[in-house]
Amino acid sequence: MSIDVRNKVYRKLIQLSPASRLCELSLEGETLIDQNCPQFCRYGIFPKSVEDRHRLLRSLIRSFLKEDEVLPPFIGVPGFSRRRNKGLQLGSDFDYSSDLLLIPFLDSKGSIQACQMKSLDNIPNRSGKYLWLSSVRQPYGCGPGTPLHHEGAIGFQGKNPKTVLVTEGALKAAIAQKFFPDRYVVGNSGVATSHKEIVKAARKKELEIAFDADCFTNPNVARALASLISLRVREQQFLDYDHPVRILTWDKRFKGIDDALIAEAPLKHLEVKEWRAALTPECFDVARHELAGISLSKMGG
Repeated sequence: MSIDVRNKVYRKLIQLSPASRLCELSLEGETLIDQNCPQFCRYGIFPKSVEDRHRLLRSLIRSFLKEDEVLPPFIGVPGFSRRRNKGLQLGSDFDYSSDLLLIPFLDSKGSIQACQMKSLDNIPNRSGKYLWLSSVRQPYGCGPGTPLHHEGAIGFQGKNPKTVLVTEGALKAAIAQKFFPDRYVVGNSGVATSHKEIVKAARKKELEIAFDADCFTNPNVARALASLISLRVREQQFLDYDHPVRILTWDKRFKGIDDALIAEAPLKHLEVKEWRAALTPECFDVARHELAGISLSKMGG
């Protein structure tokens, strides 16, 4: 389905079920700041019950018919499916334990390409914090993939920022953008995802990587970060440009850059060789493997 249709459907969905009370809300230690409230709420509420989602879907259909007198083709938009003899369906066919925060992932033009969902309840031992709004296992449904969120698309249309900052997730990206208005901030849906898209967004620009603090101690995160650096350097060599890559670090009491920024903790920029030297032995080994054959001098250090 075209991005224009996805954007139209998702924006209407958020408009009909806005997270207006979430202009500032703590979610399991993460602070969500909606920069545009009260004029426009970027985030939505995805109802926990099947019944309430059916009600929201009916409102969505009525709204499109009233405004456009025609319905967009919902099939092909992740999250929508069609059940035999039951018509159009939004989301799963079971109840969640709580309402979910609906988080739009924007493309480089500011259009909503997909939505993530996050529980509004702090559930101990829950497997995974985020879900995609998806209908991949439903009849005529589909999934969103793992797109890169372009927070910078909101304020940098027609501008050319010198630095791209990448964070883990769209919520962290929104907060980082608030504190770093001169950076073009992007957020991936996981440390191992969207590397090609990140490198493309940062082409011929400085790249700052602000993955969570466990990038020094978690081998999986260290491997993903080193893989991203390796891909960036290989593109630099191929396209013959030389812009630095730096890793942001902060007080380890704060897991993510969002918490560090809100607490006004100082940030430090590390060259790649400094980051590698600070890794635990296991992380050092996996990073060295990913960076094999890469000259650290190509990364500003």
